[in-house]
Amino acid sequence: MSSAPDTVTDQQVAGREQALWRQVVIMRRKIERALEKRLQADASISVADFEILSTLCDAVDNRLRARDLADVLGWEKSRLSHQVTRMESRGLVRREECPTDLRGTWVVISDEGHQAAGRGMRGHDEVLREHFASLSHLEQEELGERIGRVIRAADPGACKVAEAVLRTAGS
Repeated sequence: MSSAPDTVTDQQVAGREQALWRQVVIMRRKIERALEKRLQADASISVADFEILSTLCDAVDNRLRARDLADVLGWEKSRLSHQVTRMESRGLVRREECPTDLRGTWVVISDEGHQAAGRGMRGHDEVLREHFASLSHLEQEELGERIGRVIRAADPGACKVAEAVLRTAGS
């Protein structure tokens, strides 16, 4: 008696996707919590501060249009605006008017922002190294490629925006 070929049901696929999503969320929260503790201890900045500062450090002339910064980070414009306001009050960044587009605003890293990013970078890298140490270099590359495919499927233009505004793209 022959058995029917194994088929995967929509419910099984959905269950696998839900389990994978829970793992991604747990991993992100654990790493982000460790990063938050370390960045606060080393540089008195948050993960959100560090994301903006490190992105500005990679940008040409250490500045980005606010809309481009929001796009690169995958943030809503209102979230970016509130975060930049908080960082500006602490002297980490400043806003500058765009002379060619009166509606546009540049977000520029300050000297204090550069120093804070520098103080946070080593600890940030150590936390990531600790969390990804269980993966070989090859597994890390494979994971990066797979995550990149998911990002491109969700937002095909995201990588193009980052490449257009960051000097480290393609290096």
